[in-house]
Amino acid sequence: MRPASIIYFERFFWASMLVGVIGTFFFSWSKMEETLIASGSPFGMTVVVIWILAFATISVGLWYGIARRRSNVVRWIYAIWMGLGVVSTALSLLDPQTQFDVTLTFTLISTVLTAASIACLFRNDAAAWLKGIPATDSSIFE
Repeated sequence: MRPASIIYFERFFWASMLVGVIGTFFFSWSKMEETLIASGSPFGMTVVVIWILAFATISVGLWYGIARRRSNVVRWIYAIWMGLGVVSTALSLLDPQTQFDVTLTFTLISTVLTAASIACLFRNDAAAWLKGIPATDSSIFE
Protein backbone atom coordinates (compact mmCIF):
# COMPACT_ATOMS: atom_id res chain seq x y z
CA MET A 1 0.00 0.00 0.00
CA ARG A 2 1.35 3.41 -0.98
CA PRO A 3 1.74 6.02 1.76
CA ALA A 4 -0.25 9.24 1.80
CA SER A 5 2.77 11.33 0.77
CA ILE A 6 3.15 9.35 -2.46
CA ILE A 7 -0.54 9.83 -3.22
CA TYR A 8 -0.15 13.57 -2.61
CA PHE A 9 2.99 13.56 -4.76
CA GLU A 10 0.94 12.11 -7.63
CA ARG A 11 -1.84 14.64 -7.18
CA PHE A 12 0.57 17.57 -7.18
CA PHE A 13 2.52 16.09 -10.10
CA TRP A 14 -0.55 15.62 -12.33
CA ALA A 15 -2.01 19.00 -11.31
CA SER A 16 1.29 20.63 -12.27
CA MET A 17 1.26 18.84 -15.62
CA LEU A 18 -2.34 19.90 -16.28
CA VAL A 19 -1.68 23.54 -15.39
CA GLY A 20 1.46 23.48 -17.56
CA VAL A 21 -0.43 22.07 -20.55
CA ILE A 22 -3.23 24.62 -20.19
CA GLY A 23 -0.75 27.48 -19.83
CA THR A 24 1.29 26.33 -22.81
CA PHE A 25 -1.42 25.51 -25.30
CA PHE A 26 -4.05 28.09 -24.41
CA PHE A 27 -2.01 31.11 -23.40
CA SER A 28 1.55 30.99 -24.69
CA TRP A 29 1.29 29.02 -27.93
CA SER A 30 0.62 32.03 -30.17
CA LYS A 31 3.39 34.01 -28.45
CA MET A 32 5.84 31.17 -29.14
CA GLU A 33 4.75 31.07 -32.80
CA GLU A 34 5.25 34.82 -33.18
CA THR A 35 8.71 34.62 -31.60
CA LEU A 36 9.77 31.79 -33.89
CA ILE A 37 8.46 33.55 -37.00
CA ALA A 38 10.24 36.76 -36.00
CA SER A 39 13.50 34.89 -35.43
CA GLY A 40 13.36 33.32 -38.88
CA SER A 41 13.73 29.80 -37.51
CA PRO A 42 13.59 27.24 -40.32
CA PHE A 43 12.04 24.63 -38.03
CA GLY A 44 9.07 26.55 -36.70
CA MET A 45 6.84 24.95 -34.11
CA THR A 46 8.06 21.44 -34.93
CA VAL A 47 11.02 21.87 -32.58
CA VAL A 48 8.76 23.25 -29.86
CA VAL A 49 6.42 20.28 -30.13
CA ILE A 50 9.35 17.84 -30.01
CA TRP A 51 10.76 19.56 -26.90
CA ILE A 52 7.36 19.57 -25.18
CA LEU A 53 6.84 15.88 -25.94
CA ALA A 54 10.37 15.00 -24.81
CA PHE A 55 10.04 16.81 -21.48
CA ALA A 56 6.55 15.42 -20.90
CA THR A 57 7.78 11.90 -21.62
CA ILE A 58 10.72 12.29 -19.24
CA SER A 59 8.48 13.74 -16.53
CA VAL A 60 5.92 10.95 -16.84
CA GLY A 61 8.76 8.41 -16.81
CA LEU A 62 10.06 9.91 -13.58
CA TRP A 63 6.56 9.84 -12.08
CA TYR A 64 6.24 6.18 -13.05
CA GLY A 65 9.61 5.34 -11.56
CA ILE A 66 8.67 6.95 -8.26
CA ALA A 67 4.98 6.18 -7.81
CA ARG A 68 4.77 2.80 -9.49
CA ARG A 69 8.27 1.30 -9.45
CA ARG A 70 9.16 2.68 -6.02
CA SER A 71 12.63 3.86 -7.03
CA ASN A 72 14.58 5.94 -4.55
CA VAL A 73 17.15 6.78 -7.25
CA VAL A 74 14.43 8.17 -9.50
CA ARG A 75 13.16 10.24 -6.56
CA TRP A 76 16.53 11.99 -6.41
CA ILE A 77 16.69 12.46 -10.18
CA TYR A 78 13.18 13.96 -10.11
CA ALA A 79 14.02 16.22 -7.14
CA ILE A 80 17.18 17.54 -8.81
CA TRP A 81 15.67 17.93 -12.29
CA MET A 82 12.46 19.58 -11.13
CA GLY A 83 14.27 21.51 -8.40
CA LEU A 84 16.41 23.15 -11.08
CA GLY A 85 13.20 24.11 -12.88
CA VAL A 86 11.80 25.64 -9.71
CA VAL A 87 14.99 27.64 -9.18
CA SER A 88 15.02 28.72 -12.84
CA THR A 89 11.45 29.98 -12.60
CA ALA A 90 12.23 31.83 -9.38
CA LEU A 91 15.28 33.46 -10.96
CA SER A 92 13.27 34.49 -14.02
CA LEU A 93 11.20 36.70 -11.72
CA LEU A 94 14.34 38.79 -11.15
CA ASP A 95 14.75 39.42 -14.88
CA PRO A 96 13.49 42.93 -15.72
CA GLN A 97 12.30 41.67 -19.13
CA THR A 98 9.93 39.15 -17.58
CA GLN A 99 6.36 39.95 -18.59
CA PHE A 100 3.88 39.53 -15.78
CA ASP A 101 0.91 38.10 -17.64
CA VAL A 102 -1.42 35.08 -17.70
CA THR A 103 1.35 32.82 -19.01
CA LEU A 104 3.59 33.69 -16.07
CA THR A 105 0.70 33.08 -13.69
CA PHE A 106 0.24 29.57 -15.05
CA THR A 107 3.99 28.99 -14.90
CA LEU A 108 4.11 30.08 -11.26
CA ILE A 109 1.16 27.88 -10.31
CA SER A 110 2.74 24.90 -12.05
CA THR A 111 6.04 25.63 -10.32
CA VAL A 112 4.45 25.79 -6.87
CA LEU A 113 2.69 22.47 -7.54
CA THR A 114 6.00 20.96 -8.66
CA ALA A 115 7.74 22.20 -5.51
CA ALA A 116 4.93 20.65 -3.44
CA SER A 117 5.37 17.34 -5.27
CA ILE A 118 9.09 17.38 -4.48
CA ALA A 119 8.38 18.13 -0.81
CA CYS A 120 6.04 15.13 -0.61
CA LEU A 121 8.87 12.83 -1.66
CA PHE A 122 10.94 13.79 1.36
CA ARG A 123 8.30 13.22 4.00
CA ASN A 124 9.11 10.33 6.34
CA ASP A 125 6.48 7.91 5.03
CA ALA A 126 7.44 8.46 1.37
CA ALA A 127 11.17 8.27 2.04
CA ALA A 128 10.79 5.01 3.97
CA TRP A 129 8.48 3.52 1.33
CA LEU A 130 10.87 4.42 -1.49
CA LYS A 131 13.77 2.88 0.44
CA GLY A 132 11.73 -0.27 1.04
CA ILE A 133 11.68 0.02 4.81
CA PRO A 134 8.58 0.19 6.98
CA ALA A 135 7.63 3.68 8.11
CA THR A 136 7.49 4.14 11.84
CA ASP A 137 4.96 6.29 13.56
CA SER A 138 6.74 8.22 16.32
CA SER A 139 3.44 8.89 18.08
CA ILE A 140 3.37 5.21 19.11
CA PHE A 141 6.12 5.89 21.64
CA GLU A 142 4.50 8.93 23.22
